[in-house]
Amino acid sequence: MQKVLSLIADNLDKILRNQFSLDENIVVLNNLIDINGMEPQKNQNKIVLTFFNLSEENNLKNNKPIGAGKLNQNNNNNISFNLLLTANFDDYAEALKILDAARLYFNKTPIFNTASFPQLLPELEKISVTLVSTTLEELQIIWALMGVNYKPSVVYKVNTLNKVII
Repeated sequence: MQKVLSLIADNLDKILRNQFSLDENIVVLNNLIDINGMEPQKNQNKIVLTFFNLSEENNLKNNKPIGAGKLNQNNNNNISFNLLLTANFDDYAEALKILDAARLYFNKTPIFNTASFPQLLPELEKISVTLVSTTLEELQIIWALMGVNYKPSVVYKVNTLNKVII
């Protein structure tokens, strides 16, 4: 899972750095607060990617017939999880601009596969990234769970589909 998150973060960072002609990284994979309840310094003026809510995707399991009554039983579980993209910038307009660019990137690139991303993990067939429509109540719950005050953000559902192993 960490490798999937790093792949997503690295690709988004590369796109945003190119789009805005930045020398420094603008995307960080991190908690919104540290163990002491403080905002990590490395999150300052960044898009912060934060993982939450892991689940196994039973409908995507690779238990398919492979002939002669045998089943392919792929032991690598297909998973899904939520990914919170938070625009943690001092300037509100800048936060909205960068967050919108990130949203547009995932809108244009909802699928990561080996054809478009040769660096994809060999055991994965694809990763899909889908925008999650959240209500105000759901946002309130998410931000309460994160333990911080609301900042401009979007939630995505990330699904991994493992290659069939026979």
